[in-house]
Amino acid sequence: MEKEITDLKKLLVTTAAEHNFNFQHSEVLALSQKLDILILKFLKKI
Repeated sequence: MEKEITDLKKLLVTTAAEHNFNFQHSEVLALSQKLDILILKFLKKI
């Protein structure tokens, strides 16, 4: 799960940069929400 989180973080940064760091862009928001869910799942397991 940690690798998934790391990979998703990289994708989020890349996607945000592609959209001029517009954090309201739908793709950026979707990835951010997906990352939030993964992090919460990870934290619940520890």
